[in-house]
Amino acid sequence: MSISHPYIIEGATGSFNSDINGYRFTVHIILDDVFGSNDVEQMYYALTDPSVPLIGSDLSAVDSDLAGCWLRDITCAALGDRQFRLSLHYQQSPFNEVQISTNTQTSHVESNRGLPDEDNPAGKPVNTQYDYPSTGDFIYGGELPTERQQELRGTTSQIEGGTFPKLVPESTRVYTVREAEDGDVIARGYVGTINDAVWQDGEAGTWMLTNVTGLTDNSQQSPLEWVNSYTFQYQKDGWKPEVVHVDAETNQPVPNPFGVGDEYVGEMPSVSRVLVDAYEETDFTDLFPAVDP
Repeated sequence: MSISHPYIIEGATGSFNSDINGYRFTVHIILDDVFGSNDVEQMYYALTDPSVPLIGSDLSAVDSDLAGCWLRDITCAALGDRQFRLSLHYQQSPFNEVQISTNTQTSHVESNRGLPDEDNPAGKPVNTQYDYPSTGDFIYGGELPTERQQELRGTTSQIEGGTFPKLVPESTRVYTVREAEDGDVIARGYVGTINDAVWQDGEAGTWMLTNVTGLTDNSQQSPLEWVNSYTFQYQKDGWKPEVVHVDAETNQPVPNPFGVGDEYVGEMPSVSRVLVDAYEETDFTDLFPAVDP
């Protein structure tokens, strides 16, 4: 067995960063009279010497207050004949300390309304108006007109709804945290759900947990750690899909699906626009209790 010297505290180095990695320390051990017939064999016996702490052990041997810093890896350097210095690298992993990244961009949605006004707080409906000819040949896309289209020929004009691709801002927030559990197991009851109350300055129903990724930290033997990332997506109008009544003949929304304003001529339909409760609501503060809602 080699002759082991205690930790050389004077040669130790340390660092700290504010993300999920926390404190890092490097301490050293000197080994003399290491067994082996060549340098590589001697390094092997130095690294596996019984006096060397095991990967996954903590720094409590140096200071009981550093029990939360685990040994991640060891490097070995020759100092002389059968003498080696082992550098032991410890790293703290503060559980449940969240690192947040954000991103905002635009995405396409199919819309049938423009900017809101006094009469249309949900957005002014997009309607088109066409003056039908009352005489002469009238063919739709090379086809003879249907019975309904023949009836429209005698009208002065017809108002129809329409849709267009609209760019809307879309925000995402990614929460990355070290945990002792597989994030997939934690998030199975949350992915695809929306916030049930105000959360991260968003009203109820505006944030959805859309994705969870996890990666094990294999640089230690015990305890096993997961670095999990949770992606939340924000829509200011909420996540309730909007269903608008579509005219089966024209395959377009009815002239005014919102039931407000003065653009609809004739009797107002009873129901033409519905917001669907399609996603379950959950409490996101259960996932991140340390994050202010």
